[in-house]
Amino acid sequence: MTRLIRDSQRQRIPKAVHLTRRKLVYGVGINDVYEVGFTGGRIWKIWQQMIRRTGGRDPKHRFYEYYKDCTMDESWFRLSVFREWVETFDNWEMKEIDKDLLIEGNMHYGPDTCLMVDPVWNGWFKPNAVRGDLPRGVVYASWKKRLAKKPYRAQITLFEDRKIKGKRTHLGSFVTVEMAEDCYKKARREQIKKQLRLETDLRVIEAVKKREGIE
Repeated sequence: MTRLIRDSQRQRIPKAVHLTRRKLVYGVGINDVYEVGFTGGRIWKIWQQMIRRTGGRDPKHRFYEYYKDCTMDESWFRLSVFREWVETFDNWEMKEIDKDLLIEGNMHYGPDTCLMVDPVWNGWFKPNAVRGDLPRGVVYASWKKRLAKKPYRAQITLFEDRKIKGKRTHLGSFVTVEMAEDCYKKARREQIKKQLRLETDLRVIEAVKKREGIE
């Protein structure tokens, strides 16, 4: 069984002789990649942020409260091992790491629980989205609509070609929260089906269909 590195285990990480000149990244990460220009690249940034969320336990991270209970596979504390995993994915340069798609609510980063996915999927299934007191996809309508007794507005952010388009689209104003939420869910489902037709990773397709109940 793969061991997890927690705060109490940091001192157990052996320092190889050839790494003595390098500081551990956030106290746990071992940068054992020696290519010029690699540090600061995409894989490095993903790896560094992942350590900051988990083994590094950085309280200054903006999502510290959400990530404070996350763990990370011990093997990934070596940058070379994480890099090897990332590069098994097609077009990984355009993708992001995801830990929630395969296992909803998952709090462990590792090769068996994570995928490299197009940004669109992290957008649809983002677990820490701030939504206030209304459901996702629902906001309060303008004062004119409120006077017309349609106080709730449904809206959706459109995605195109695996990327976030960034523009919210108005779907309509409604009398109740439930009506607005239902409108959003229908539009969301259609957008997800559209993106599935562009997806090539069978693991992503199966995971999304399972999460959304799509046949």
